[in-house]
Amino acid sequence: FYFIFIFYKTKFKVVQNKKGGEKMKLTVNVEKLQELLALKGYNKYSFSRASGISDETLRKILKDEVSSPKMAKRISEALEIDLTEVFSLA
Repeated sequence: FYFIFIFYKTKFKVVQNKKGGEKMKLTVNVEKLQELLALKGYNKYSFSRASGISDETLRKILKDEVSSPKMAKRISEALEIDLTEVFSLA
């Protein structure tokens, strides 16, 4: 399956092939994400509210168990960072 990620600052989109295919998983630099949350004055609860991500999903992201392009975009926008500062293709 073919996926194309188009990055422009913090905006991106995923283009899937016509057959559908599986969703791409991103790897989270958990240490960097936790550092940025602390620098911006967030705890897990306050960041989940600010980003619109559920507490459970944020917990999984911080354990690098799950990370979708949609969640990566929400996190990068809420932290006002470039997506590639914390995420990379798995």
